[in-house]
Amino acid sequence: MQSEQPASEIIKTPMSAKFDYNQIKEDKILEKLRKAEEALECEDLDTALVEFNKVLFYDKTIPEVYVEKAEIYIKLCDFSSAIQCFKKALTLKH
Repeated sequence: MQSEQPASEIIKTPMSAKFDYNQIKEDKILEKLRKAEEALECEDLDTALVEFNKVLFYDKTIPEVYVEKAEIYIKLCDFSSAIQCFKKALTLKH
């Protein structure tokens, strides 16, 4: 039977040594993008929007996500929201 690490040693180990937060964030973004793409393939626009919004929770600086959202809003005839998303994508591109 292996001995467990004492609590004093666990406390001394910095959290950054245990977790790679950037990798976790990237993995979450990729997971949400995959789910959004699957929803789009099934024409489930509401779910796709939810998943794209989850991507933006992790990183608001991905212009392609705003473009995808704008395209969905056009399909939903929500042109005001589409324009806002296109404008946001353009500001991020420049």
